[in-house]
Amino acid sequence: FFFFTTLFLSARGLTARVLRCLLIQLLHCAASCVCTSSFASAAAHRSNSPACSCAHCCTVSALLQCPRRRRDSMASKEHDLVDTAITFASGAAYGMTTVAVGQPFDTIKTVVQSSGEGTVAATRKVIAESGVIKGLWRGSLPLVLGGTFMRSAQFGCNDLARDALRDSSIPSFKIGGVVESHIVLAGMCGGLGRAVVEGPTEFFKIRQQIVAKWSYREALSGLGVTMGRNTGLFSAFVVYMDLLRPYLGDSPFVYGATCSNLAWLTVWPFDVVKTQRQSGRHPGVSALALLSNAARDGALFRGLLPGLVRSSIANGTSMVVYKRVHAELSRLAGRDDHSNI
Repeated sequence: FFFFTTLFLSARGLTARVLRCLLIQLLHCAASCVCTSSFASAAAHRSNSPACSCAHCCTVSALLQCPRRRRDSMASKEHDLVDTAITFASGAAYGMTTVAVGQPFDTIKTVVQSSGEGTVAATRKVIAESGVIKGLWRGSLPLVLGGTFMRSAQFGCNDLARDALRDSSIPSFKIGGVVESHIVLAGMCGGLGRAVVEGPTEFFKIRQQIVAKWSYREALSGLGVTMGRNTGLFSAFVVYMDLLRPYLGDSPFVYGATCSNLAWLTVWPFDVVKTQRQSGRHPGVSALALLSNAARDGALFRGLLPGLVRSSIANGTSMVVYKRVHAELSRLAGRDDHSNI
């Protein structure tokens, strides 16, 4: 995390500057809101009794005056932290499983998207150049390190955002009369959390998969496209989970694979553009121009076959692991098996 944070803060380019400014503004606004809320609530609480059970007891100064509420709040916070830790740990298990199971298909997908070769030709080329194991599992190291964190961030941020929205005063409404707005917003938060980690790791992975030169100064190449793709990808995934879960039964493999495939189909053209941007084979070409070229050449869904095969096997298996790890950790922690996924 420290490595990626340092890389993010030291990066150059318009995208990095915009993201840094946005991050700083968000932190500044959050700090201002917390401080303002705390002082206002503390002032309002002074007129109440020491054993008051009003909402203002949630501030630090008020909790110090109300031992009963302080104990309750600390227990609630402990519960929240434990649940959050369980979700992040389960997401990490999901990420490691995805890399172990799906990396060969991901390598073929990347080669097809970046070079334009067919699936069979790309597979033969990779195996001929580096062998089965070394060739098909190219780029695994960045994903073993980054994939664990990015899946952890994906599920963890979604879980935190879902709970925060549920407890907030922000109203939830049906989008198109079908899906709850809170589900979409939380999914977008999960996608953004994943993108911050996935951007650099995907860059290193892709350069290794296509055997191309790279430098650390290029690590944030395509980060903007990655953030856009992931925002749509994970929000689509949680929406499909919410809509189709009652019809797909109780098998984690079935609903994990099905909803992942539908989510990938929703954003696949952006994945093609992201791969091309990070491959280094299209210098000076904007993401919009690459998208336009792909549409003109009929390549918007290039690499779809190995991509969906990978998604089915990797995400189906990973969802089984996620649910089992979540249930076991919840049991060990003495918590109910509560998951927003």
